[in-house]
Amino acid sequence: MEETSVFGMGSVLIMLVVVGLVLFLPLLIGSLQPPSGFLLLLFPVTLAAVFFILSRASSH
Repeated sequence: MEETSVFGMGSVLIMLVVVGLVLFLPLLIGSLQPPSGFLLLLFPVTLAAVFFILSRASSH
């Protein structure tokens, strides 16, 4: 018998948990400080490194 469902129950449950966390977790967080310069620099450097690694891996 073929399975007609694309997503399993586990996938749907995990997606609902993540959506719930994204929606309601910020309500529990207090006031936030602005990020440091190091963290502001770390994010684009990490994205550039991942992009470079993926582009090198796809060319081989």
